[in-house]
Amino acid sequence: MVKACAFFVLFFIGCSEATKNEPFKTIEKIQQDDVITKEVEEEQVTEIERLIDITFDDPKQVVLQPDSFINQLKSIPNSTLGKESYALLLLNIGYVLRESGSILASIRFYERAFDYCTVNQLNQPDLVLYVAKPLANLYTRIDDVEKSISLHEKAIKIAEEKGQIDHLPGLYNNLAIAYEQKNDVDRVLKISRKGMSYTQAGSIHLALLCNALAKSYLETNQIDSASYFNENALRLFQTYQLKEDTLIWFGSALKTESDIAVYQGNFSKATRSLSNAIDLTESYFPHSKQREKAKYRVARGALTINQNPRSSIVDFQFAKNLLALDSLSSNVSDYTFTHALHGLAKAYSDINPDSALYYYRSTIENDYKTQQLIVSKASNYKNSKWNRGVLKEYVGLLAKRYQNEQEKETLQSLALQLFWAIELSKGRQVQREINRSQKWLEEDMSAEGAALRAELQVLHQQLSASGDEETTQQLARQIADLSFQFQLSEKYFEQTFQTIDFDQLADFLLEKSKTTSLVSYFIQNDGESYAVCINDEVAVAYIIEDYVFKNLNATQFISDYFGDNPYAYENNPNQYIEQAQGIAQALMPFMGSVKEDLILSPDGLLFKLPMDALIHQDKFIMETKTLSYTYSFVLNFLYQSQDTYKSDVLLFAKSKHNEGFRDLDFVENEKKEIGRFSGEIFDEEEATVQAFINQLDNKDVLHLATHAVSDREPYIVFESRLTLDGLSVVAMQSPLVVLSACESAGGEIIQAEGLESLNKAFISKGVKGVIAAQWPVDDQSVAKLMGMFYEELYQDTSPIKALTRAKRVYIDVNEPVYKNPWYWASMNYVGIETQIQLEKKTTMGGRWMLFLVLLVLALFVLYKKHKKRLGV
Repeated sequence: MVKACAFFVLFFIGCSEATKNEPFKTIEKIQQDDVITKEVEEEQVTEIERLIDITFDDPKQVVLQPDSFINQLKSIPNSTLGKESYALLLLNIGYVLRESGSILASIRFYERAFDYCTVNQLNQPDLVLYVAKPLANLYTRIDDVEKSISLHEKAIKIAEEKGQIDHLPGLYNNLAIAYEQKNDVDRVLKISRKGMSYTQAGSIHLALLCNALAKSYLETNQIDSASYFNENALRLFQTYQLKEDTLIWFGSALKTESDIAVYQGNFSKATRSLSNAIDLTESYFPHSKQREKAKYRVARGALTINQNPRSSIVDFQFAKNLLALDSLSSNVSDYTFTHALHGLAKAYSDINPDSALYYYRSTIENDYKTQQLIVSKASNYKNSKWNRGVLKEYVGLLAKRYQNEQEKETLQSLALQLFWAIELSKGRQVQREINRSQKWLEEDMSAEGAALRAELQVLHQQLSASGDEETTQQLARQIADLSFQFQLSEKYFEQTFQTIDFDQLADFLLEKSKTTSLVSYFIQNDGESYAVCINDEVAVAYIIEDYVFKNLNATQFISDYFGDNPYAYENNPNQYIEQAQGIAQALMPFMGSVKEDLILSPDGLLFKLPMDALIHQDKFIMETKTLSYTYSFVLNFLYQSQDTYKSDVLLFAKSKHNEGFRDLDFVENEKKEIGRFSGEIFDEEEATVQAFINQLDNKDVLHLATHAVSDREPYIVFESRLTLDGLSVVAMQSPLVVLSACESAGGEIIQAEGLESLNKAFISKGVKGVIAAQWPVDDQSVAKLMGMFYEELYQDTSPIKALTRAKRVYIDVNEPVYKNPWYWASMNYVGIETQIQLEKKTTMGGRWMLFLVLLVLALFVLYKKHKKRLGV
């Protein structure tokens, strides 16, 4: 008989590292299509049982090479018993990996089990209890909270449909934990009370839900309620025998007791509670539950770091060692491990700055690698905010060392570390989405995944057009459900991605700086800001003092000169010049030495400031420099090969609008200008969302001349709205998207991730570069500028250089009033370098001329032949 699987606990904290495995042999590859005899079937089941026995008796065989382990199976039985046995094997492997701390590998096998049980409609093992619940908890542990919530809600729905009421308290508790990590206190309170309605007096689940309520009340500073529910949880737990899961849950309640004591200023009680949790777990689980023990150690280290940093170092190091699993330690880790590294960095800051810098660098690296595995946007933004705090500490320590250093080689090293740290912490969501989008275009994308993605596109279009609240909610639920199915079909945790080696990135940047100057910014509103410039293989860090940045009043400058109208500049050009020159001196102190080509990685407010419109040596920077932007130089490093595209220009032109949008007269001019080049025009009713999506697989330039809105939820106006969510499920191969619409580059500034904008959405879907407007554009001016841009691009294949030259031509050929940067500085290039070859259409006059030339040549050839025959 097959052994029962030791399925894991309901409550998890922290997570772990990925393993570097050979490709998993898919079910389809090992499934036999031939009729299998009963004898062969029994042999297959016996072989599966043998492998399951090994997961219990010698789990190390599984942990070190889980894919090789399961690949010992030559085929999968076709009988119900055989399929159930195979599903059980997948779950046992996932469980063993989870227990060993290899969380990401564990997720892969639980996802396979979930998919296999669902496709084969198996009744055993229980889909809710043994598959969906532990998988959802694993998502919580890696902080992919949105996926965890989606799966928990799905599990609750399945349990309700099957009448499995006894599963509901545990599921609601786990769902509360997921919402707790999302900091949605109201939902935690509501869900915990819902879970309590299914529990009996004295139930262990009642204790778990009491502790969830206690943590929620603590978050809202309702200390009396927090203490009340925490005390109830502790009392209920102590009525049970403290072992296995019960002991782990009791430890979690002790951790909550410690957090409440910290809020009350009772640090001795807080330390005692944590020490009690540590002693219990280490006594009862000497060789397992490493993550729980590490979590408590990290918490105690954080509690004592100011009073006794050396003691905290012992705790952080202990936690780190618990999770650094031999050969797995160099691979992707989780946030518990990252928090231990961060604790070491902080603790060493005043004791040993060199050690502190080492651990800060390790923290940034581990956080970067972990976040690449998180798919949901909300979880990404939450983690980016945490990363920003760590980066602030790290950058401050590096800058302090830099200011006190004299030796050139060390200065260079510190400046490069500063550049690396800032850039590794930027644009991680963009990079992850680029990786995903590229996978969607590859041939091995499953038919199921492609169908789900297409269905999601349709649902997002319906949602954007919906005006009915009930329909909107129904569509949102459908999208959430399908999104989870689609994410499973991606098999994201089976994919690999390139990590960013410091030395390799530094070598790339130094080599690139021979031809192009590179600048990275780190902007703060409450402290020093930094700019690091790499030019001619020399990295130099510049510190922008807090008071200097505030005195610049850049926010007001942007509002005055790059708002709804051009009048501020026209009323007093000299005042603009004075302010623009002062801002340039403060933010760009390197201008006297940089090359003509300049790439900037902006931060914070600089996403809204057109840097090429600033003044240096009495000229707009645009007049002497060719400037472009990147979300992170990591993208330039990862996608550094410059492809040359022979592209048409596909113009989506919509001048007539309703629903409160004014008509766009300039669109006719853009049609004339762009119509000179080879391509196609989708005009008025033809300019639909679906027509646009149908062109995304082509490697053509996409030009959108229509309205765009850049509020908290940016969108493009076709016959309906194309929103950021709608763009999130498309993949593109265009080398360039041009958005000549108002504020198409505008949006909300997100810490460490740039602007939540349309141009960012296109970059994240695989577009090499985007040209978009940062403020409301002048219709006539943008049409002229775009015409000049395409003419320059036809002459020179670089869109970055073409845009700069177009701006220069624009201010040269127009009246002096149009030198006002409000007219020309709005359109900027964001992305990586590429080359685009355009072709011009042959006009009717040109065709007739070509015909006449060919006719004359033909007549000349005939004449020569005739003369030759006559012997003349």
